[in-house]
Amino acid sequence: GINAEYGARTMRIKVAYRSEKLVIPISPLYKTERVEALLQLITERFKQHLGTTSETFRFVQLKTADNFLINPHDKICEVIEQGDTLSVVDYEDFIKDQYPLLSKRWLKIAQSDFNSSELVKWLDIGFHNLNKVYLLFGIGYDKTQKLLRLELFDKGALRDYAKPGKKLIGRSEGRSKNGDLWFIEAHLIIEGDRVIAIEGAVKSSSDFQANIQRIEIDSSRNLIEPGPITSVQKHYVTVKKSYSVTTPMFQGPTFDPKDILSPGESKIAPNPENYQGRDKCTGNSTLCMEQIDEVYADQSWKRDGKFDNIFYCEFYVQNTSDEPLSIVRVKSEYEAEDGWIQAQNTFIGSKSSYYNYNLRREMVYNWQIDKKSPQKIAVGSYFQIEGPQYDRMRRAYKTFPSPLNIRITLEDSNKQTKSLTVTYQNPKLSLCTSASRMKENSDKGTLVWWLECDDLNVGVRLYIEGFLSPDKTYISIADGSGRSTYIYRSTLRRWAWDATRENKTEYKMEVPSINVDGGNFTSEGYALVDLETSWVYGVKMRLKTTTSSAEKSFLIPDELVEVDD
Repeated sequence: GINAEYGARTMRIKVAYRSEKLVIPISPLYKTERVEALLQLITERFKQHLGTTSETFRFVQLKTADNFLINPHDKICEVIEQGDTLSVVDYEDFIKDQYPLLSKRWLKIAQSDFNSSELVKWLDIGFHNLNKVYLLFGIGYDKTQKLLRLELFDKGALRDYAKPGKKLIGRSEGRSKNGDLWFIEAHLIIEGDRVIAIEGAVKSSSDFQANIQRIEIDSSRNLIEPGPITSVQKHYVTVKKSYSVTTPMFQGPTFDPKDILSPGESKIAPNPENYQGRDKCTGNSTLCMEQIDEVYADQSWKRDGKFDNIFYCEFYVQNTSDEPLSIVRVKSEYEAEDGWIQAQNTFIGSKSSYYNYNLRREMVYNWQIDKKSPQKIAVGSYFQIEGPQYDRMRRAYKTFPSPLNIRITLEDSNKQTKSLTVTYQNPKLSLCTSASRMKENSDKGTLVWWLECDDLNVGVRLYIEGFLSPDKTYISIADGSGRSTYIYRSTLRRWAWDATRENKTEYKMEVPSINVDGGNFTSEGYALVDLETSWVYGVKMRLKTTTSSAEKSFLIPDELVEVDD
């Protein structure tokens, strides 16, 4: 670099920066240096003079006394003489003037940072409107964006290098709060006496190594043009090592295959096709009841440890007498081994559509039934349940007998009653299997991970699935709730980086997790990490219900390919 020692042969130049003026001595070695090196010397001298230690304070342009710009890539001996008076342009003013002229980006290298306090690091290489190549160094995007450095090269600068090889033309660096190094740097690749390519390297504080890419440059034509882009080095290292996983663990009962709906079998419950007619009614009221629809089961959401199991049914109700008559009360009971058990609430109303009932939530009614004319009335029977609940299931809870007999009793305005008993039976369970999920989701790719766990109390099957995408760039993880997430190789590297810093061989994954009914139903996923190589080689999945639990580990498929960030 420039030797700033004073001596008999030292050349002196006068440099002005705003209202400040300095005489800068430089040694005779300047003949082998370029103006950009002189700018570094001038920057250091003014930093000392102004008493600033700012890393962003620097000069990037040098002008003659009559305001002619000196190319920073020219040799000093060719453009500056003893006693010249010069002025400098600082980085802030330079950016304001030149940034609007950056018109076309040819290459962007950007590296995100796993350190939460760190911003993305990036390097742009492209075309400047004045037929120059620009290199822009920066961190962050949008509101967090900070431009660190801008280098410009015209055709002359790209064709005027005496030494072939690789020349560093700019570097910005720093460290995260954890002390991890990040940097952005660029090199000119020189063959003969001209630049044939620009090589950019970007490393975030969490990268194993820099992402290095090279773009060829053609300055032989009127306009500088870009050539092919090649990858010199990835920011990650692929570990080639054999791994194995532990034996799966399953505890608790599973569903009997006879209780599960087989492929192609109807989901309709085997309720009676012949509904209960008026001849089955009992009681002394002149009201007459006739079942006209099957019984539908539903559940409310659990609250304060309880939920309602609701059974709906629609009837024709007719007044067979010649006198006006109204329904004033209604009750429901189900038949247990030791007698009839009354519902906590029973309401009447109308049915609008499938599973859509408009019930009047009243204890005493004055529902008039016209003489001789049958009227449609829907009845909802609410039985309170204390027990675990995973979801609102449209079926009878396990504690009910099967089939389930429900007796509906109407009390009329003459205080006489009429009852009719209807029957409900749960349909077979429609449960997911690995085969059914593969058939239903063939467009998702290949099923590579599958874990299931049954709950015989509430009639559900929890599962976690992993599909390797058709292009093999990610694995989509999903459970029965409809939530999903995507795992890329970059995701695995993030987990490995976090796990290594925390010294954990099992790292809790950021995937859909179930935590329902106070923890009675849970799912968890863990990345399996080799701390020696900082590599995620597999995942461990866990499921738990009120009756069972399951745990299984899976290797990361070798087919999962890398996608550049």
